[in-house]
Formats: sequence, C-alpha cells, structure tokens
Amino acid sequence: MLTFKQHDTYPAIEGVLEELNEKTGAKEPINLTGAKEVTLVLKGTGAAIEVKCTITNAKNGEISVPLEDTWTKTAGTVQVEAKIEWGVGQYQTVPNEGYDSIVIAAFLGEAH
Repeated sequence: MLTFKQHDTYPAIEGVLEELNEKTGAKEPINLTGAKEVTLVLKGTGAAIEVKCTITNAKNGEISVPLEDTWTKTAGTVQVEAKIEWGVGQYQTVPNEGYDSIVIAAFLGEAH
C-alpha cells in the first residue's frame, strides 16, 4: 500500500507488476517485453481514471506513472490495478485477485 498526502504531485507512482507462479506459489515480476501498453486504473469515490504507464524496466516488470493532483484531490483510499495490453484483444489485469490500494491522507492546510 502506498500513501500520499492530499494535493501531492510528487513523487511518481512506481511499482513492479507481479503474477503468481503456479509451480512455486511465489509472486514473480511479469516480463513486459512485448507489451504494447500498460495502463494504471485508479478508482476512488468517483469515476475510474485510466493513465498510461511508462515501462521503466520491461524484463523486471517495473512501471512508473507521474502523480497528478486530480487523483489526490480527495482524501481516502483508492483502489488500483494495472491493465497490460499484449496485442489486439489480449489483456492481462494485475493483481489477479482484489486490488492494490493507495491511501490519500488529509492535508491539514490549504491546497497548494
């Protein structure tokens, strides 16, 4: 779980996309080599927001998304998942079960 303060725009959201290895039972990075696009989907109290990710290390499943004030405007918990497009009509959503979460903690002062 990540935590940001309300109205923050820095640092970027960075993470590793993982999937469960059925043989070992361990989570492993998804090799994003060959992925056409990775989109981060964020859902708080309003409509879902979809944002294109930058793949920073394809082999190790690493992505980055700049933090935007439109996501951190409202304090609360935001559900997050990533959608990987492998080809025409071929998508993979992670995590496979449930969602990851980002907590937007209330800012005590006035908006920046």
